[in-house]
Amino acid sequence: MVNQVQHTAHGWINPRLYEIEAAQGSGFAIYDIIAGQNEDYVAGVGYDCSSGLGALDGWDLAGTE
Repeated sequence: MVNQVQHTAHGWINPRLYEIEAAQGSGFAIYDIIAGQNEDYVAGVGYDCSSGLGALDGWDLAGTE
């Protein structure tokens, strides 16, 4: 979505996602999943093995909102 909106190829986005999370925390483009679980892991505040950084909002990442 970010590549389409910005008409460019950003490549591997994971390092940038961790930079955003470290600088701004959850709430801008990254929404922490704090409840629920999968077969092996329980979600909690911050990074966890069930949801990673959380849910991404591609429109915020692309700068359209």
